[in-house]
Amino acid sequence: MLQTRKAAVIKIVYDSDEIQELEIISHGKMEKAINYPILTGKVAIGDQVLLNTTAVELSLGTGGYHFVLKGPNPPSGPISREGHIMKLRYTPLQLAVGSCEEEGSPYHAVFLEEDSIEGMPVIVGGLHSMTPILAGYFKNGDCDRRVAYIMTDKGSLPLALSRHARALKELCWLDGTITVGHAFGGDLECVNIYTALLAAKHILRADVTIVAMGPGIVGTSTPLGFTGMEQVEALHAAHSLGGVPILVPRVSGADSRDRHDGISQHTKAILRHTLVPIHVPLLAEVAQTWPLESHGHMFHYKEEEKIRALGDLLAPYPLHVTTMGRGMEQDPLFFKSVAATADFAETIIDHSRDAPFAATDLGSLWRASTNS
Repeated sequence: MLQTRKAAVIKIVYDSDEIQELEIISHGKMEKAINYPILTGKVAIGDQVLLNTTAVELSLGTGGYHFVLKGPNPPSGPISREGHIMKLRYTPLQLAVGSCEEEGSPYHAVFLEEDSIEGMPVIVGGLHSMTPILAGYFKNGDCDRRVAYIMTDKGSLPLALSRHARALKELCWLDGTITVGHAFGGDLECVNIYTALLAAKHILRADVTIVAMGPGIVGTSTPLGFTGMEQVEALHAAHSLGGVPILVPRVSGADSRDRHDGISQHTKAILRHTLVPIHVPLLAEVAQTWPLESHGHMFHYKEEEKIRALGDLLAPYPLHVTTMGRGMEQDPLFFKSVAATADFAETIIDHSRDAPFAATDLGSLWRASTNS
């Protein structure tokens, strides 16, 4: 059921070509709203807008934001003939983008010639909040590493909603972004996760790629009814394209919900349903406290003191990174477990520069590494 309401714009908190953060007043009450100019045109103070208020009225996790459905200045002008791939298909807001794969793209030949990502580590995470931790770990270790981020369409669809993506690009902690499926607004647009991984390797020249949904996750308190199940496809794609598939385990020492205490039931579901061998880096203390069934996957363990101090790495980052509302002080195990995954991938990147490696060697290489 769609709920709408008219309101007046009283303040523009943030303004760019991709997104406007607004304060609006309706029925005498001040509230927050998001406007995407590419969909509804720019708005100004004093404008009357039509809002989609559904999520806020249901008290869902949108940060208390309504979304502008219609403004007084809809997008106009000649349409570009360069992009023919529709996103938000068959909805009133469908838009055309220039997909990397389509025939008019300057990158079209890449997808005819390349079918491998040549051993590139692909780190697959289930929460958007993992992205700045991973990127920060890589870039503070070696600024020459090229890091790509693929945002899938199982959370927010516009990349512009992600303050993390914005901050990471400004810091140069991400060298490029790719939006896939119905997600849009990345430096590159791709139709699916397979071509997105090829684009990360052969267009962005990434040394490592992070795959995660945008802000927001859907859960239903059932074993498989959560959008993070998409991780299975991403891990399969990384494997089939000749990459190194790495799962970020979701671990918490502070979540009061039984299903997320320790190693999350979400992570366990991914492990059960991923049908190819994948790498799962774990802190030794986590593995000892919450042992996992192997399901044919490769588990690698390392002591916490061998992981670089995450607080120092994130010190230059302008945003406060949280997971489910908790920062590093409230849930250090979540942050350290993500950092351990980055540390494992870092070992692969550094070693692959020197010599070829076998997948079975990665655990011993990681344990032998001297990062501290």
